[in-house]
Amino acid sequence: YLRNHFITISGKAPSYSLVFPLGLFNHYLYLESVPVTEVESITNRFILLNYGYLRPYKGYNSFLEVAKKFLPFNDVIFLTAGEGDLPINLFPLPSNVIFVNRFLKETEIAFLHRKSMVTFLPYLAASQSGVVMSSLAFGRPVVATDVGAFSEYIQNYSNGLLVEPNNVDDMFNKLFYFYEKFKNSDGSHIYFSCDNSLIKSWDELSELYLKFVSSIP
Repeated sequence: YLRNHFITISGKAPSYSLVFPLGLFNHYLYLESVPVTEVESITNRFILLNYGYLRPYKGYNSFLEVAKKFLPFNDVIFLTAGEGDLPINLFPLPSNVIFVNRFLKETEIAFLHRKSMVTFLPYLAASQSGVVMSSLAFGRPVVATDVGAFSEYIQNYSNGLLVEPNNVDDMFNKLFYFYEKFKNSDGSHIYFSCDNSLIKSWDELSELYLKFVSSIP
């Protein structure tokens, strides 16, 4: 969309533009984990992670509705963390939701990824997402709505699952797929092997960028 918009307003030929994808945010793997006290003591739980600045387009209504459907499963926790405000009508939160309402340091983000099992992003709109690339770098599958560029990175049953926006039943079923795999494993973080082979490395992206720059007349 943005590339087409640029071509339209600039009058430039398509060869003057490049949609530059993201690579895995591997740098998080080298950061020391600083515990987030609100969840530090939790063990043997299936933690679904959602974090970042709180914005309406991130689909918190769906996030909480899905959490309610998981209430019968007492080993499932929905964790959302970040700066901002949730709409007052969403309170009180379901008992299986932990809300860490503050700015997160990168070292805390690394801790949350290592603590969680799946990243859940029920967005209503999106472009590219650092949350996706950070999660996949840690080998955590991502369940996200099929919006924006998510489908360019999330491959069904390889490194996550795509769901329909606002479709709570679809979200529940896709999350339950991973929950069952977790329950049938030894409960470790390696219950699911993420295949990120289709995502370009930063070396490949650098070559792509240099090739593009050198091709401009």
